[in-house]
Amino acid sequence: MKKRLFICIVSLILAFASKGQGQSKIYDSMQISGYIPDSCLVLLKGNRIIRVSYYDDFDRFSYGKARVFEGPLIGNKFSITITGVSSLGWFRFNGFPTDGWLYPFLVEAGDSLYLKVKSQKEMRFSGKGAEKANYQLMVYNFYNKQRFESINDIENISSQRAWKIESLSYCLDSLDKIRRYLDNNISNVLKSNAINYVKYISLQGICSQMKHRDRDYVNALRIEVTSEFRKQISTLPVIDTLVINNVSMYIQYLYYLTKYNSELLNYDGKPLFGVVYRSIFNNFKGLLRDRLILYHFNAMSNDPLNFNFLSDAITRVGDNKSRDILEQIANAKLRGVKAFDFSLESLDGKVLTLSDFKGKVLVVDSWFNGCPGCLKLAKDMKPIQEYFKGNKNVIFLGLNVDKDRKRFEEGVKSGLYGTKESINVYTNGLGIAHPIVAHYKYVAFPNLLLINKRGLIISTLPPWPNNQVGEKDLISLIEKNL
Repeated sequence: MKKRLFICIVSLILAFASKGQGQSKIYDSMQISGYIPDSCLVLLKGNRIIRVSYYDDFDRFSYGKARVFEGPLIGNKFSITITGVSSLGWFRFNGFPTDGWLYPFLVEAGDSLYLKVKSQKEMRFSGKGAEKANYQLMVYNFYNKQRFESINDIENISSQRAWKIESLSYCLDSLDKIRRYLDNNISNVLKSNAINYVKYISLQGICSQMKHRDRDYVNALRIEVTSEFRKQISTLPVIDTLVINNVSMYIQYLYYLTKYNSELLNYDGKPLFGVVYRSIFNNFKGLLRDRLILYHFNAMSNDPLNFNFLSDAITRVGDNKSRDILEQIANAKLRGVKAFDFSLESLDGKVLTLSDFKGKVLVVDSWFNGCPGCLKLAKDMKPIQEYFKGNKNVIFLGLNVDKDRKRFEEGVKSGLYGTKESINVYTNGLGIAHPIVAHYKYVAFPNLLLINKRGLIISTLPPWPNNQVGEKDLISLIEKNL
């Protein structure tokens, strides 16, 4: 009898567990809907599609990892369904008409969020999962409102320290109030993300504009940053894989703390890329070290010296994800590798490929309509284009990354991007989700790229023509490859 009862109880437990597992698999999607007032609709400039990017794991340099979902804006309302949601995932809006639209929000399968936008600076979530979304919104709105008349005011350091302590206390107290709605993993990720976001904001507050600081300030800053760096190093053994894999702000904060510490201790003035690179390998181990190395190559991607360390990093990094991305960087950016074999639509509707430009040196600048830096580069490139005017062996190709073809057409017709001699193409309605953007690891615009007559990379970091030296060097590099 006892044996039979035991078997029945075990069967019930297994059935309940199986049912629970089945239920957890039902929620593989989530919903985001909301309301945008007329005052914010004008910021969309006629766009009637709301888009969000979803990431299984988010970091600042999430090349090509995002899946983009969209929904029509009907009147003032929108609704988007995100499918294939992980137990932990992140979403952020693409070009949303509010401050902070770039912030990533941690979500779970089964969440159903409703976003009420009140103004460009104010919005709030409701619905299933709103507690964690509003908590993150609160954290992202943290910043130190104090202003100092001089960037060399040493009081700024102690003020930022006090602000950091006060803000961290508020963040943790606020999290305690909603903890009952969260499982442990979600709670730990939110906690770590909040702590490191506040620390990052505080660090930037005292370390930005380093070149303009005077000696007394730098000496005081060195003591502060070195102390914080040592404190962080001492806590490394208690950091778990969950935090490293899911808390992008932890990697970002720790990286910039290491970078500023290296810069402040770099007494002999060695090139910063190598100093930071060696500091990471000397002070960190395992997965954390590998993610920091990857972040270093991404954060200083415009430093030509990073190519000198790529082979060494690929050899020494043990994490497969980090090593794969480093190899992608090498295969996309090193001189002599094959350029991306693109197929892009031009302004007149023709499809142009890399092979169409065989025998020509290709100068590619990537831009989007409304980008201030892109306007500046277009202006700086005019002397270069004028120098090679009439040379049929040099082609200037403008690569537009606007998702809306109308924005692409308006940008070209404005005459503010490129010249009449430029050939303009766009990413076929895919925007920054196009494979060419992921291939070259573009996370900001504009960018310059040189491709030789055989379709091989000359440089992904050519001289920038923002002064006479840059103009001369860029012209020289192009001429050497004719």
